[in-house]
Amino acid sequence: MGACLLSLIPLAVQAEETSEANVIPAVEVNADAEEGASYITEQQAAKTGKLDVAVEDTPFAISVVNEEFIRDTGAKNIQDALMYSSGVYAGAFGFDTRGDWAKVRGMDPSFYLDGLRSVYGSYNSVRTNVYALEQLEVLKGPSSVLYGQSELGGIINSVSKLPKPEQQGELWAQVGSFDRKQLAADVTGPLSKDGKLLYRLVALKRDSGTQVDYVDDDGFLFAPSITWLATDNTTISLLFNAQENSGGVSAQFLPAEGTIDPGVRGDVPSETFVGEPDWDRYDREKNEVTLFVDHRLNEAWSLAATGRYTSSSSETREHWAAIGAGVAANGDTLRTIYMADNDTEVTNFDIRLEGDVDLGTTRHRLAVGVDRQDALWEQGNYFYGYGQGGTINLYNPVYGTVNYAALNPADRPDNEIK
Repeated sequence: MGACLLSLIPLAVQAEETSEANVIPAVEVNADAEEGASYITEQQAAKTGKLDVAVEDTPFAISVVNEEFIRDTGAKNIQDALMYSSGVYAGAFGFDTRGDWAKVRGMDPSFYLDGLRSVYGSYNSVRTNVYALEQLEVLKGPSSVLYGQSELGGIINSVSKLPKPEQQGELWAQVGSFDRKQLAADVTGPLSKDGKLLYRLVALKRDSGTQVDYVDDDGFLFAPSITWLATDNTTISLLFNAQENSGGVSAQFLPAEGTIDPGVRGDVPSETFVGEPDWDRYDREKNEVTLFVDHRLNEAWSLAATGRYTSSSSETREHWAAIGAGVAANGDTLRTIYMADNDTEVTNFDIRLEGDVDLGTTRHRLAVGVDRQDALWEQGNYFYGYGQGGTINLYNPVYGTVNYAALNPADRPDNEIK
């Protein structure tokens, strides 16, 4: 009994001392947060909702990723910027130079730019540069009421940078792994003394290698825009976007043997390139012009229109490890060879009438509109040969053996959406 008493007394004293020591003093906040200086965007209206209503008041589930968040997280592309968005699984295929990949509520979303569909087909469009964007918006779930034919998962909408009335600008530089070098500029402000003419210039140049040998990720962006405040009720903006991406495809589709499973001669290095340095490439370019018109008819009603013309092209030459072919005892594996040239031409527009309607004691915001899509993409010089790209050793690759004899390219049928 004595031993028990001796052990209990120190514990009681210790608990009393600990409770006194853990008293947390009150924290007083006496500074107001600067408006807009936050990642919280529920008070912001998202263009993808097509209503001038705060996100928290829309009848849709919408997430907004603003420019501040994109910059602070160091996102290099759209899929990086979406990593923290609820209901979104971004970067499902890891690092990829081909494009941005994401799942919204478990399904593939449609990609839009400034409220207009921007991706038609595959391997035929230029990856939107995140530096040219004001924000990203994710509309989750079906949205046929707003966009007609679209994906069940939702929509990812990119919002371009447009002129601002205050003079401001930045010169931005970045260096990183794999000899990554980027230089960019973003300047905006009034172009006339009366402030009715505004301008903005966004430009970027990138030279970069990647974690895969012989695969570069070079890029160029030139996006000037001008805004005319024609009247107190009318705003007209014109945006020109020229982009080029060049380099190769980072996805080598390395076999399970030597990557996630034991290999015949050990681990296959993740930087292994199974293509041909002098032949493989994935080069894309795009020229695009977008017109924005906003006009307030009266205190209750306004009209908004967006129209865009896009011309883009791509050239693909690629090898990858033939999926399912296996690896020989000496480390050799078969390669698939692929080539294609793509040309895409898109004209689309969206016109909306928006206003307030009072019904008895209730008030409603109504939007009525129409959009038009006219897209044509052509694919020529096409060839796909499973296992016809010759063999390569995963542990000691030797290049310069393109199997030109296997190539028998042909034009494929055109694809068109109206």
